[in-house]
Amino acid sequence: MERFKQTALGAVLAVASLGLAGTAHAGVFTIDDSQLGLTNIPVGERQVDRITGGYEELLTLDADGSFDAAAYWNVGQYFLGGTSVSNRLGSSGDDADLFYGLYAVFESSGNYNAATGEFTGASGSIALYLDPNLDTSFGFNSNDAADGVALGNTGDDILVGWSDVFERGAGSFDPDSDDIGSFALIFNEWMLSDDGKQFFTSPEPFYMNVRVTGQFDFIEGFEEVDQRTTFEVVGSADARWSERQEVPEPAMLLLLGTGLVLLGFVATRRRRETGLEA
Repeated sequence: MERFKQTALGAVLAVASLGLAGTAHAGVFTIDDSQLGLTNIPVGERQVDRITGGYEELLTLDADGSFDAAAYWNVGQYFLGGTSVSNRLGSSGDDADLFYGLYAVFESSGNYNAATGEFTGASGSIALYLDPNLDTSFGFNSNDAADGVALGNTGDDILVGWSDVFERGAGSFDPDSDDIGSFALIFNEWMLSDDGKQFFTSPEPFYMNVRVTGQFDFIEGFEEVDQRTTFEVVGSADARWSERQEVPEPAMLLLLGTGLVLLGFVATRRRRETGLEA
């Protein structure tokens, strides 16, 4: 089967085109680590508009043109307007009891085009958890992404929020390029647990949409796919929450623009014809 040949520019365009039909700009929300006993010296309330971290993923491609992806993502930073926000995320060593973990598990499946390297998501889910004791272990249930992520030592973990209402997803990659590729996943009807409402404290009600965007940094052992094959992927990802805002699809924008041009042409021609008749 032909290897992926999508360029880095194509990867950017794929995610950009998804954004044109997507949600509004990221909303600001409040995180408070003082209410759930996560640390004995909490930072307290702070304003955030983005969380980011590294992920590990299994990507399983099938010769029939389908894919399954499963990933675990450890949040390492909060941001507001491009500036890092103070936190107690994911430290270790002598002061480990001052810190906590925040991680997500997300899955997606759909179709891919071997000739272009383009992925189109058809279904997916995301769940976000707090790890108060920083002791959760991460792995996969098998060497097939369809079997999902395997977590250990989760007895103290706290479910923050989740969504399995998958709106759409897209991405592309070229394993031979320096910029391997990127992706975007959009979920609707984001739900906060009761504990999650004590961590994500505002706005209330909370935003209903979450957008996960990321990039592939490394793909282990990529080769041509002539049977169901799994690859290990590492990368980084961001999550932003917002209210959904209807934005015209690119095709609709093109159609609208073309219509306006035609209307202008017709109006100009009529004015000229009216002048000649006078």
